Amino acid sequence: MSPLLIEQANLESETSIGVAPSLPQAQVCGARMVQFTERAFPLLFEAQVARTPNQPAVIYEAEELSFAELNARANQLARHLRSLGARRESLVGICVERSLEMAVGILGILKSGAAYLPLDPDYPKERLAFMLEDARPSIVLTKSDLAKQLPETRSRIVQLDKDQRVIAQHSTDNPADVPQPGDLAYVIYTSGSTGKPKGVMIEHGSLANYLLALNCELEIGPDDVYLHTAALAFSSSRRQLLLPLSQGATVVIATSDQRKDPLALFELIKQQDITVMDAVPSFHGNCVKILASLETETRRRLLDNKLRLLLSASEPLRSDIPRAWQKKFAHPAQHVHMFGQTETAGIVSL
Repeated sequence: MSPLLIEQANLESETSIGVAPSLPQAQVCGARMVQFTERAFPLLFEAQVARTPNQPAVIYEAEELSFAELNARANQLARHLRSLGARRESLVGICVERSLEMAVGILGILKSGAAYLPLDPDYPKERLAFMLEDARPSIVLTKSDLAKQLPETRSRIVQLDKDQRVIAQHSTDNPADVPQPGDLAYVIYTSGSTGKPKGVMIEHGSLANYLLALNCELEIGPDDVYLHTAALAFSSSRRQLLLPLSQGATVVIATSDQRKDPLALFELIKQQDITVMDAVPSFHGNCVKILASLETETRRRLLDNKLRLLLSASEPLRSDIPRAWQKKFAHPAQHVHMFGQTETAGIVSL
């Protein structure tokens, strides 16, 4: 583990048990220096918006939002949430399908000063009911079709489609009152495999510096196109959305069907010039198996793409997976395996 990431692991461990960390100003990352921040993620994102306002920020099927458009919609939502009582240290749930609204919703909550609670619409109703009762968010963002499926809750329901006209009346300017590093950024629940699921609370300072530390190793930039495949409430979903947006890269959100079908996913990778694919090792292994079974010309066509990074985490990585990419496929992409846990802000070693 690099010294940088050991330091980051210490920061995240402290934060996960509620001890406010002291943020270092800079650390050496290889031959480079990474500057840590005492700003919350919304300010990192707004600085990137100022640098690349017209750059595509997020793409879903035929829909697209530039950095400026995404920021404007998130600002309107943030102001609407504040008008309903959202503020620093309050909690807002988000239960949406894979869509542009997923990005708008998460950014809008963070910009409002509240923390977000991801509620995967594919979760069993009993698990959603437990999370809503345990966390007790003051507001839940969703859409009209999903609102009917939510368990009974005392939370105020905001429907992003039905309430869009009211939301759009708010200013698109950046909110002046921004969250502080010690403020809560999100609550994410563990799987519950070792007992009852636990809600892990992560602060803005840990989130922002986790992204900076991770990018010191991965070097994501404005020329990258990052593929989002993770489920909303899975820990890697945060990385797949917020890391590229903090660095000016474009996020392409795979549809529910594409994220389950390696051939459809690799068609998307080729079509959208994806440069970063981030998935669990078992999915990478399934991709290798299916790609290896194709006729040579079909496989060559699919792998004639822009992929430069194959990221994996959350499970052990079998050595035959990167070996297949290097030897059998002769593909130049670098495979990076990462380690972390829900109880920290994310990856602590790679």
